Amino acid sequence: MFTWWFDKIFAGHFSQEGFLKFLMGEDNNLIPAEHLDLNQDMTQPLSHYFINSSHNTYLTGTCEPAHDPAP
Repeated sequence: MFTWWFDKIFAGHFSQEGFLKFLMGEDNNLIPAEHLDLNQDMTQPLSHYFINSSHNTYLTGTCEPAHDPAP
């Protein structure tokens, strides 16, 4: 599928509007549509929400110390 799109892009067959439709199309969603449905009230200003942005908040397991072998 993507080969067809890229062939059109590089052959000059896409208008600016057509390229924008390609970029914004359902096939190019970064986040699957089923994850876009909100199940909470998200109408408050961003500062009203707790955002966990401290060091290593992205880790899900234990953090092992780096191994530095002595020569």
